[in-house]
Amino acid sequence: MSRQGEDPSRIVLSSADEVVPWKDVPEECGFKIKQPGARGSQRHATADDQLTQQMEYTKHLNWARLCGINEEEFRRILGGVPQEQVKRGSADIASCLRQKNATSRRHAILVCQEAALRTVAEEVGREVGGDELAKEASEQLSELLSSESVRLSLFVQAPGCWCVKGGLNLPADSWKISAGLHSVPGLFEMWLRQAGAALMGAGEEERWRKTCFAAAANRRPILDINVPSHFSLDGAVVGALPTGRSHEVSRELYPTLSAWKAFAWEAACAEVRARFGDELEVRVPATQHSDGDQSITYSMSQLYVRIHTVPPNALDLDRWKSELHALHGTLTWQAELLRLCLAFLFVLAWIRSAAPRALS
Repeated sequence: MSRQGEDPSRIVLSSADEVVPWKDVPEECGFKIKQPGARGSQRHATADDQLTQQMEYTKHLNWARLCGINEEEFRRILGGVPQEQVKRGSADIASCLRQKNATSRRHAILVCQEAALRTVAEEVGREVGGDELAKEASEQLSELLSSESVRLSLFVQAPGCWCVKGGLNLPADSWKISAGLHSVPGLFEMWLRQAGAALMGAGEEERWRKTCFAAAANRRPILDINVPSHFSLDGAVVGALPTGRSHEVSRELYPTLSAWKAFAWEAACAEVRARFGDELEVRVPATQHSDGDQSITYSMSQLYVRIHTVPPNALDLDRWKSELHALHGTLTWQAELLRLCLAFLFVLAWIRSAAPRALS
């Protein structure tokens, strides 16, 4: 979490931000002080005092909204801060987030941070596996925030070569896992990828475990040069790694994402084979780059790999583009023929149903 994310006071208000009116600034957590100053020398808040307090509350409110908390909920959190100093920073707060000697305002910030983490976990879980996984993701995050043993159990499963900054971003020492909040996002990612693999079936879940074991044994990222930069299946698109450098450098910088991408590619290829087998074939007409005048025949799984694998050299790239153009032309013609056939059948059915009524 960034310094700005930890301290709402660092947020910079823009000219478009509407400052909360003085009458709406709450007194809880010291946001509204009607008579500032030391005891015995207090005075009524001036216009400048009021504006300063209004801006400070507005910053915190905007920050809370970024955490997915509306103003009503934020005010409820402010009102629920413990009155006893000893409870501030710890009461109803996950152990990983607790702080000693916290102010009332800091306690409210910790509550908001925990709520934001849960919201993000639920949203990511829902995107991966619907409402059921969203619930599991929220529960898993709660365990990561509250249980040292849960954090350590996931940490020992993470390959060391994945713990770098571009990977899971985990510390090398287990005692830091026990103490820090900063390890939670990486550990949650480790769990989420395991859960995602499990949704693909028992075989894929086991294959992901083997991928993790192999990376841990090699102590270096496993680089699969045969994985295309982009591929898709059923509308789900897997894009390039987040860097403009070579594939080899990208895989070194982002080892976890690279391993998952290779895993997803193998899973997609296996799914195409399972759906169509090797019997169903697609014939691609001969092109100017073909060997002779012979057309090329691919099984569906071979065609899936062929479409997504962009050749590295110019000659093979031209041949690949020609095949795709020829395939597109064939499929377009077949789709148009199918449309005409369906239209003919519709007219024929209409004639058959309308003829008896016309003759009667």
